[in-house]
Amino acid sequence: ATQGLLPGGPQVQPAAPAQVAPAAAPAAVAAQGQPVSGETSPMAMVKRHAGLYKDKTSHPEFANVVLVTAANSGYMDVLQNWECASERLGLDWVVLALDDETYKFTGPERSILVSGKQISQAVLFGRKEFFAVTCNKLKIVLEVMKQANLDVVFSDCDNVFKYDPFGPQVSLGKMMRSGSYEYIYGRKTGTGGPKAEEIHMEPDKANTGFYYVAGTRKQPGVQALYDAALERCNNGCRGRTGGDRPCDDQENFWDLLVETRNGRSQDPRAFKCFRHCDATGVC
Repeated sequence: ATQGLLPGGPQVQPAAPAQVAPAAAPAAVAAQGQPVSGETSPMAMVKRHAGLYKDKTSHPEFANVVLVTAANSGYMDVLQNWECASERLGLDWVVLALDDETYKFTGPERSILVSGKQISQAVLFGRKEFFAVTCNKLKIVLEVMKQANLDVVFSDCDNVFKYDPFGPQVSLGKMMRSGSYEYIYGRKTGTGGPKAEEIHMEPDKANTGFYYVAGTRKQPGVQALYDAALERCNNGCRGRTGGDRPCDDQENFWDLLVETRNGRSQDPRAFKCFRHCDATGVC
């Protein structure tokens, strides 16, 4: 199901998130990056992979969008599957390497090594190591937006792209091309998928395993949201509704999105309002 948030109403800080495309699905064989010339900094490397496709002339509308996935050595086989499917579709991407072994495997021409705490094993949902892994993903996506000045499509490596999710006939591709959305997300649903009447309803929580975020247009508001979510990651989620307990990037991000939506953010950069999907209401 596709869902999202649109800018709405007169604002000092433009508004936010947008809709998500149902077309995501991971893949992957370790496609080793080819040596490239020019700058050698990590963000210079990221910029070279922007454009979503290997053929950089095929879709110029995506010149400032980079596809990103993440893995540690405990998920190496899953990463390779993700890369295999993405390679078949002619996509280009960057790997967020969550440990040294993954960075060595993918190489500096393709990956960014996370700074700080590394987790190398496969981890179970709800464990403290799981929270560290997911918050590291949030951290590097924010760095890419700030330092490389790019929009980001993030996909967990346990998705599989059965077909091109960015095509003009696909909801995600159409929404990205419209330039109307700051955030496009995948709906969090139970077994059987979303119900028709729920598809355009704003959820309390959604899935951060596949999303698009516009990091180049309304930078103060978008970065304020990510900064706040990362701060909660770093302080054990103190201040989170429901108590003081560890939580992952998904819990942090969506809690703060709801707080921003309700005008409770204390950050002067935060969005003053936003509109979900094609809703008519504004703040």
